[in-house]
Amino acid sequence: MRIWKIAISGVLAVVLLLTAIAPALAAPELKDKVQVQIQNKTGSSVVITLTGPATVYLRLNTGKTKTELIPGSYKYSYNACGTTITGTFKAKSGATLALPKCKKGGGAANEAKQKISNNTGGSLTIILTGPKNYTFYVATGKQQISLIKGRYNYTIYGCGGAVLTGTRKLPGGGNWVFWCY
Repeated sequence: MRIWKIAISGVLAVVLLLTAIAPALAAPELKDKVQVQIQNKTGSSVVITLTGPATVYLRLNTGKTKTELIPGSYKYSYNACGTTITGTFKAKSGATLALPKCKKGGGAANEAKQKISNNTGGSLTIILTGPKNYTFYVATGKQQISLIKGRYNYTIYGCGGAVLTGTRKLPGGGNWVFWCY
């Protein structure tokens, strides 16, 4: 009988302990969120996906939308202007994410062209990560690529396996010229 009393006391202690710590283990509460604003200037409604401390899907009409997010860094993605636009957004109290206006004929208002001269004698693979992620396969010769303006990290493969990495603001004005040593 004494063993049963000890066992029941032990079970009761575990239940009381779990009851006490359960609220601390719960999901973040509303008070843990911050209010942010998203300005949709694209000219049409869009669905944006934000992935970070939480994954959030929002349907945005044109204009301003206020919402609450768990603070932190988010990657976002949405379809507008005939393309998929990606980027990053830091959610903190009062922050604003602006989705730019589309240009006439498609493309985002902040889209531009970069001239490339590939003098390597072979093809190049250019991988850009920044306001939007791109992979371009560039044949020998001169051509232009279309991209969202901004600062990009790049990785370029060519010249029989050579790799070039760095950071560059694009478009950078003039030609971006490549050759092999």
